[in-house]
Amino acid sequence: MGGAGKTQLSLEYCLRMKDERRFRAIFWLDASSRNALYGSMETAAKQLLPDRVLDNPEAAVILVKEVLSSWSERRLVVRRHWELSTHPHSTPSTTWVPSTLVKAVSKMQR
Repeated sequence: MGGAGKTQLSLEYCLRMKDERRFRAIFWLDASSRNALYGSMETAAKQLLPDRVLDNPEAAVILVKEVLSSWSERRLVVRRHWELSTHPHSTPSTTWVPSTLVKAVSKMQR
């Protein structure tokens, strides 16, 4: 559904929520590919715990999942380019996106 303004709308929502301090954190994840998502998770991990050394992309996913699971405050996770049916190697989201993030996004979409 390209060209409908979804990204701009999502960005505007994130900016408003940031200004209103409705969430402890807002994460913008590029889910256009597995590698892009790992890169986004690594960036999130470095922002959450900047002194932590990560050995591999999976370590970033685990770290972000653990940190977000420990929070009682609300957080917003936006997945950009999440059109699974267009991925050349389509897999169910739960095989490569931490369930914590899937649940967080699901809560926000209700």
